[in-house]
Amino acid sequence: MKSRTDKFWMFDFDGTLVDSESALRKCYVSVTSKLAPSQVNRAQTILIGPTLDESSREILGDSHLPLLDEFKKKFQCEYDSNTVFETLTYPQADQVLKFLHGRGDKMAIATNKRSGPTKALLKHYKWGCFFEFVACIDQFSSDKTKSDMVGRMLQRYPSFKKSFFVGDTLMDGYAAKNNKLNFLKANYGYGDKQNWDDIPVHKSIDEIAELMLI
Repeated sequence: MKSRTDKFWMFDFDGTLVDSESALRKCYVSVTSKLAPSQVNRAQTILIGPTLDESSREILGDSHLPLLDEFKKKFQCEYDSNTVFETLTYPQADQVLKFLHGRGDKMAIATNKRSGPTKALLKHYKWGCFFEFVACIDQFSSDKTKSDMVGRMLQRYPSFKKSFFVGDTLMDGYAAKNNKLNFLKANYGYGDKQNWDDIPVHKSIDEIAELMLI
């Protein structure tokens, strides 16, 4: 009898495994209200998924850009100290990770989220043991994009070159495309209004439980 071939999975985090929109937006709005109240509307509508630096720049705009460092520092203090634990997991995410891990699949995370809150949440949800590696955008100063970070990790862990990349925004799609990974688009995440014409999507999923059937 032929044995099954192990599957490899690389997951985005926010909008894919966890629904962090409410907690992140709460902090963006709170900090913006204190430092640049005229920009609150931007904070209320910002796409969740880009890095803290990118989102902060988008919220502040050119006119308030001198506040960037203070904005990011206040955000990190407020979010990391408490609000991060208001983050919810998607329904069945815990079940899916346990199922994939239990059948011998190999999993990893590649996220634009900073390493501090990412690792805090993985510990909080008792998910740390599921992943071969957790790559966060602030770990490597030379990596300018998620595509760069994913490429770096594929060099370190070459077996993941055959992995499925599960993500919800265009930057996830480009990270998969640029590194020749099969992209699984999480329709339940935050990128539904983006233009996906340039991204080859291997399969779209409407809920994370569908991964157990792949």
